[in-house]
Amino acid sequence: MLVGGIILFVVALGVLIYCIVTRRSFTAVIVLFVIAIIMIAYPKITSFKLPGGIEVQLAQQIRAVEENPNDPTAKARLAATVTQASQNPDIAPKTRLTLAKAQLLLGQRDEATTNVKSALKLQPKLNLDPNLRVLVPKQSPSG
Repeated sequence: MLVGGIILFVVALGVLIYCIVTRRSFTAVIVLFVIAIIMIAYPKITSFKLPGGIEVQLAQQIRAVEENPNDPTAKARLAATVTQASQNPDIAPKTRLTLAKAQLLLGQRDEATTNVKSALKLQPKLNLDPNLRVLVPKQSPSG
């Protein structure tokens, strides 16, 4: 990150000089300088996660396992992400359904059932994947 920050700083400096010479607005270049300074000042920051990132990561890894179910590396990555997502108790109901689908792929049926039930408890009108419907017992009509 340190080298990247230095390169970005030099590029931003070049763009700033270009903007000044051509008399263009350089307010957008200031953002580049801020990012470069953060990259230089905090080189230990190697990545950051945006909200909802775990759901995207789960979906990508589910797709990888579904495309190649015999790939042990894809399953290991999915298992690691499932473990990471399971440690967070405050995930959104839709993310819980994605997590349940991943757990079902990994053979963790009980955990998947728990996640489906808790997601439906929070948002009863969620659209369920057909594979997840088997985890939820049919409601008998009250009458």
